Amino acid sequence: MVRVLLILSVLSSACAQKAPSFLVANPPSVDFDTLSQVARSTPFPIEFTNIGKTPSPNIHLDATGDVGQVFSIQGIPICTRLTLLGAPCDGAFNVVQNDCEGTMLAPGDSCSIYVTLDYTATGSFAGTLNMSGTEVPLHGTVASPQIAIAALTETQQSVYQGDWPGPTPGPWRFSITNVSGGTTGPFTVSTTDPFSASGCDMGVEYGQSCELDVSYLHQVPLDTVPGDQLGTIAVHAAIGGDVSANFTLRVQQSGTFQLSDAAFGSIGVNMPVSHIVTVMNPGRETAEGLKVSFIDDSASSAEPNPIFLADDNCSNFSAGTLNAGGSCTLRLVANVASAIQYTGRLTVTADNTHPATAPVTATGTR
Repeated sequence: MVRVLLILSVLSSACAQKAPSFLVANPPSVDFDTLSQVARSTPFPIEFTNIGKTPSPNIHLDATGDVGQVFSIQGIPICTRLTLLGAPCDGAFNVVQNDCEGTMLAPGDSCSIYVTLDYTATGSFAGTLNMSGTEVPLHGTVASPQIAIAALTETQQSVYQGDWPGPTPGPWRFSITNVSGGTTGPFTVSTTDPFSASGCDMGVEYGQSCELDVSYLHQVPLDTVPGDQLGTIAVHAAIGGDVSANFTLRVQQSGTFQLSDAAFGSIGVNMPVSHIVTVMNPGRETAEGLKVSFIDDSASSAEPNPIFLADDNCSNFSAGTLNAGGSCTLRLVANVASAIQYTGRLTVTADNTHPATAPVTATGTR
């Protein structure tokens, strides 16, 4: 009799271990899309249905693998409650709502839980949910941060006038954006010589940007360097990868104005005489912002304007521009009252061309 009872007890235990679950999960497994642009995926619903013929016992959820705390109070997982106090769910997968815990399902009835894939680390993750014997495998991948670079200014027009130093070119500005994953690591920035970069010292969160300024480093007369000077900036993020971009320093070929002879020679007293001065632009670029000035060094209270600029066809022509290889004219008038030498200075300037000055002389005769 004892032997029969023992055999029945063993059989009963074996059957209990191998008995099929009374719950079926829909879906039977969950593969999350790669998490790359948000800190948490949309909660994914998993429905459990009682396919048995009798009410279920109290349902309980367990988990293994990369799944965070699943214990819940009134359907709210404990990790979500802690999140309200500042402590996040600690797993790659987290049950953010559990409507099944502790319930008894009648035959044909269902309940649901909701699972998220969270950004806690990068890589591939796997876990298993076990709802009273029904297992649901979970798989998901969290992408690493990835940086992108955008040039806000790719080309700088450098213009030099007169002797160095001229205006410093730059800065070129670049935006570094985290386009994937969580927070990047610190940035390391390098540039080709002779440029330097500043900014973007710390990492950035997803969707955030920082700005880098690249400036010309060496104080050299670039107006003697022909053509475009190319530079490269390279950015490395400890977490986030590498990007690079090119930029251009465009050096204008600053020429120097040439002026024709501005000497009147000998002129009769009280006999107004005109003299034409030609201004030539021998440079390779159009002179812009052209201006003409005349200083009469011989002016006095007795003779306030013995020599003066009568007509300016340079600064008043074509909005103050003079094409490369082009010319324009100025008309000076001398009307002297004494038999002496009169002097003055005629100067032509532009924003991007070296200035030129010509002496003006006139000698009065009787």
